[in-house]
Amino acid sequence: MSNPVTKLEMGVVLRGAFGFVSDNVPHMIRAAFVPFLVSMGATLFFLFSFGPSAGLDPIAAVTDPRFASLGLITNLISAVASLVFACSWHRATLIGLDSPRTGIGFHLGTPELTYLIRLVLIFLITIPVVALVALVAMPLISSMGMMVAVLGMMLLLLMVLYVYARLSLSLPAAAIGHTSFGLASSWRATAPVHMDLLWSHLFFNVIIIVAAFLISFLVSIVTSLLFSSLPFVAAIANLAVQSAVTFVGTACAASFLSWVYGQLGEKPEWVQ
Repeated sequence: MSNPVTKLEMGVVLRGAFGFVSDNVPHMIRAAFVPFLVSMGATLFFLFSFGPSAGLDPIAAVTDPRFASLGLITNLISAVASLVFACSWHRATLIGLDSPRTGIGFHLGTPELTYLIRLVLIFLITIPVVALVALVAMPLISSMGMMVAVLGMMLLLLMVLYVYARLSLSLPAAAIGHTSFGLASSWRATAPVHMDLLWSHLFFNVIIIVAAFLISFLVSIVTSLLFSSLPFVAAIANLAVQSAVTFVGTACAASFLSWVYGQLGEKPEWVQ
């Protein structure tokens, strides 16, 4: 990059990310519609396989040999659905709402596969490094008391977030097909603003986690009151709303990373 950014304005990035999502809710709903249905379909299949309709109580369901394998498949399908939507929303944020593969549909192809591979690589890079630090430091930290141990765990979480933040610009690049901008490019591009980036990621995640917790808590209360005599229906309604909240959070995260990439990343010529 000819003019590297040396300051990342957290307020600008957060307002841009949340503002883009809130200003384009109808398009977000269209982009998320099919992935949401795929995710909910897999979840409902899992529920009805082990719910009251199958004549199984909770203990019998958990001890059923199919429970773990079907649960893993369900989670994988939901994760792929979220990934497909995330890539679509990266493209909408960076290229435009009318760009290809951003509308209704389940757009699974090379960009999504590249995105998945990079997510796995980030995981494989981050976790061993943190595990090694934890293996060395935690016995010493834990011997100093509970408060120090808690602080040590918080530092480890910050380390995970730091490494992820430094490598994460490779994800929106993958979504728009800019494959030459990989993990190493992301690490170099974020070097001048690495601490600004860490605090931006931290603040963004706190907002998302708190908002998701409050919404899920309120929804669980409302559904339990509305469907007090139908607990299985209440569980389905609660899961549907939680899944919708997850997709909104995915849109916010995709826009957040896209805004950071727009400021720091080496954008191809088709991205203004």
